[in-house]
Amino acid sequence: MSRNLNEASMIEKHEQWMAQHGQSGTKSYKLGINQFADLTNEEFRAARNGYKPKESIGTLFRYENVGVVPTTMDRRKKGAVTGIKDQGQCGEDQGCNGGLMDNAFKFIISNNGLTTEANYPYQAVDGPCNTNKEANHAAKITGFKDVPANNKVALLKAVANQPASVAIDASGSAFQYAILIHR
Repeated sequence: MSRNLNEASMIEKHEQWMAQHGQSGTKSYKLGINQFADLTNEEFRAARNGYKPKESIGTLFRYENVGVVPTTMDRRKKGAVTGIKDQGQCGEDQGCNGGLMDNAFKFIISNNGLTTEANYPYQAVDGPCNTNKEANHAAKITGFKDVPANNKVALLKAVANQPASVAIDASGSAFQYAILIHR
């Protein structure tokens, strides 16, 4: 009960602050106190946001001339990808930059594919594969292309045609104080 009272008090204080400063609450996401609230934004960025964009190589975008794209696409329903996971800290020392996903794609190609999540569940830890099922390949790729940076239309065209992997700059407070709402 005290949690509900404290929560109501915080909401009331927030609404008063918004009114006082002419702010509106029309965001499509929720912010709140979470495990990162005690960090400064600089500390949060240093610990959780190792993304560094890589240089554009200038190759032709594969789906440049795609015209019609669907209004929605959920590859999870098609069994092509798994749900979102917290990958934990991804600092510069782990090589988390715009090229990390390219390295992962190169590994998939050289490994002749990947197994299913049921065979090798995501655990958010570094270490050797030890399920003895990781060689049971369920999916392969033969190549990959980078989507032009900061181009929503190009990303939509790519996602409409195949699964896509996306790196984002999560340095803003909207990421630091975001509250995950399960639907």
